Amino acid sequence: MKKLNSKGYSVVELLVIFVVIGLIIGAAWYIWRARQVNKIESYSDCVKANGQLTDTEIPGIHGECKIYGQTYLEDGYVKWDLGQRFTKGVHDDKLQPSIVENASAAPKELVSALQYGDNGDCAINDHKTLAVFKVIKVVQNKYAKLAYGCTDAPLDAYMIAINTKNGWESTSPTNQFTDSGTPSCALVNYFNITKTLEPKCFKISNNQTVLVTNSNP
Repeated sequence: MKKLNSKGYSVVELLVIFVVIGLIIGAAWYIWRARQVNKIESYSDCVKANGQLTDTEIPGIHGECKIYGQTYLEDGYVKWDLGQRFTKGVHDDKLQPSIVENASAAPKELVSALQYGDNGDCAINDHKTLAVFKVIKVVQNKYAKLAYGCTDAPLDAYMIAINTKNGWESTSPTNQFTDSGTPSCALVNYFNITKTLEPKCFKISNNQTVLVTNSNP
């Protein structure tokens, strides 16, 4: 005989009812979630929906917003990656090779990559202005700290290059440095930049720049 409860339902019947109710709730949730996802088309939509923000260590710029398994990028933000700035063949053939200062402190492969890679926006208006790179420090033939600019402007920007299986590549985005050249801890930790190259990095706390010790070996 079936074991009945006080209302006359067997245990099996109750389980079936619970399963059906669960399926109905699951289907309703799936439809609701799909509608919510369709409402989110941009970074600002994601922020309004209380998506998870990823800090870039730059005041006022978070960079990424994640919600419902999707990632939306803030306008003007470049996702972390190794850029193709030094890819041979990107260099404008009408230009002379980019200028590399302190080239004797760098491996010849890095110097060649800097000379014949992407010359950026230096020649956007003419073919006379050249890109300029200054080698600040190279560690273990693996990491390089560079200052860069154009022949008609000071070298007031910085980047870090990494020697990968594809050759030397620049870390991106490059707007992760203080005016004096200290990188953000977000950049340092994402790319595992050794403390031998960058002993310090910065974080933003209460809209203030705070220098901390780089703990990467």
